[in-house]
Amino acid sequence: MRRTSIMTLGLVLIFIGIQLNLVDTYVLTPRFSNLLADHATVEREVTREPVAARSGGYYPASYANNSRANTKPPKSRLGVQKKISTPTWLCWPILFLGTVVFLNGFSIRRE
Repeated sequence: MRRTSIMTLGLVLIFIGIQLNLVDTYVLTPRFSNLLADHATVEREVTREPVAARSGGYYPASYANNSRANTKPPKSRLGVQKKISTPTWLCWPILFLGTVVFLNGFSIRRE
């Protein structure tokens, strides 16, 4: 079982490397693009307040009145398709790694 699993993993890596070599751009479906936009966005806000202003014991607005408390990031529009283009060099390391893994599995003795 071990030999077969290693050889199968090597073949899968070889086929992924070939596919990356043949395909330039991947276009995601609108549903998956919306899923990525909703769950993969990270709100990054840098405050530029002086240290003395932050060290006070009060907040300028309560949590309920805070404008950030009730806002959610805007949802992406329906019908938008995200395009992913891979670097041209990425296919070669994956292809060679798959070849090495396959040959390693091939060299293991049958039990």
